[in-house]
Amino acid sequence: MIRETTLEEISDGKLYESNDLVKAETNNCSGCRALCCKNMDKSIVLDPRDIFELTIGRFFDENKEQIGETISFNDLVDSKKIALNIVDGVILPNITMDNETKSCQFLDEFDRCSVHKNRPGICRMFPLGRAWMGPDNFKYILQTNQCHKEGLTKVKVKKWLGISELEEYEKFSCLWHKYLTDVRTNLSGLDDNSRHIFNMYNLKTFYTTSYKAKNLTGFYREFSMRLKKAYKDLNLADI
Repeated sequence: MIRETTLEEISDGKLYESNDLVKAETNNCSGCRALCCKNMDKSIVLDPRDIFELTIGRFFDENKEQIGETISFNDLVDSKKIALNIVDGVILPNITMDNETKSCQFLDEFDRCSVHKNRPGICRMFPLGRAWMGPDNFKYILQTNQCHKEGLTKVKVKKWLGISELEEYEKFSCLWHKYLTDVRTNLSGLDDNSRHIFNMYNLKTFYTTSYKAKNLTGFYREFSMRLKKAYKDLNLADI
């Protein structure tokens, strides 16, 4: 989601890398009322890795053995866990909030995240965020006045994210951001019908068609293949 603002308006004004210390540690959110997981409207936008983790990824152990029943993208939509909305001209999925409590649909009865191990990238970063330096480069930022937990302590960015394959994940994030940037440039010159066809292709290619991979290494490999095909099919600039 593109935000036209300055670093000083939304952060402490500093730029961080994965090995930097940042005041984001929440002590497992002890005593917190999960306020960061409520009243988020449509802002928790999901990328293809997020969907992989919420569907296929979390049902296999380290030895690629199936440990639960897998679900599909359409299952998540049908159960109203996620919804499709237009984000800067592109149709993308987002986590939904409960109509009555305005809480994330993945919170359990104790206001704890039921998919914490496989939570989306936006959730992993919070209260961190990304500041894009260009189409394929970003730094982490510490968003101010966002986390309601008091007494945050310093922690390394990479430890806070808790992503074992962080280098691959950051590379993926850059590729996905650049792709969406290129897609939005292309969409601006299309009529409504052509824009709809374009968006349906994008959803099918990266979201609704299940990934065959059983772990993140396989996911990144398969995503790269789909990305190259999309650039070719959509006549976008070479990656």
